[in-house]
Amino acid sequence: MLEEVRNLNISHERSEVADILTVSIGMCHAKISNSEQLKTCCELADQALYTVKRTVVTIITEKVEILVKVYVYLCNVSKTLIQCAFMPSKVA
Repeated sequence: MLEEVRNLNISHERSEVADILTVSIGMCHAKISNSEQLKTCCELADQALYTVKRTVVTIITEKVEILVKVYVYLCNVSKTLIQCAFMPSKVA
């Protein structure tokens, strides 16, 4: 199911994680004998799913922040190199 949805290539412009629609599935495996246990199992699966989603978004955000810092650093280095290349040398 995950691959089938991914292969549909449905645009997801507001996502911070992917440009296309993706599917996340939470699961809880248990021997269930009443509706209260079923409810608890579903809640645990939901909590686990959102914990993973938050973790993935945090990791992606941190990597983007690092890339931006590297880009800014490289831009500053290249500006310095350009300034040095075109700066007339002083004659003593």
